[in-house]
Amino acid sequence: PEDVAIDIVYCGMCHSDLHTINGDWGNDKYPLAPGHEIAGVVRAVGEKAASKFKVGDHVSVGCMVLSCMACGMCDQGFEQHCAKGMCGTYGATFPEGMGHDDCHGTPTQGGYSTDITVHQRFAFKVPEGMP
Repeated sequence: PEDVAIDIVYCGMCHSDLHTINGDWGNDKYPLAPGHEIAGVVRAVGEKAASKFKVGDHVSVGCMVLSCMACGMCDQGFEQHCAKGMCGTYGATFPEGMGHDDCHGTPTQGGYSTDITVHQRFAFKVPEGMP
């Protein structure tokens, strides 16, 4: 209900993408689509995200797609330090008990794919006039 489905249009290249695909950090969850500098267009919006996003909005996504959003760190805006573990844009596995149990165990794929679905908290509107 709080998700935003996004058709990916652009994705930036970051040094961490290169380190990941080269296996420099020990990531062995292949096949893998890296990319955490995502820009795209909203394709669908969950009912609880509809007040913030609408189909056709231009949005961006960073390095996270989900966290528990209830622990002390998440409450302070430090989702990267989530007590239950944040879910990264790529190379992560959807955790159990964070509202997406149907995806539990599924690996996340990043911006070098065609689309992505994220919790509304991790999507950001791109200002009008920017491509």
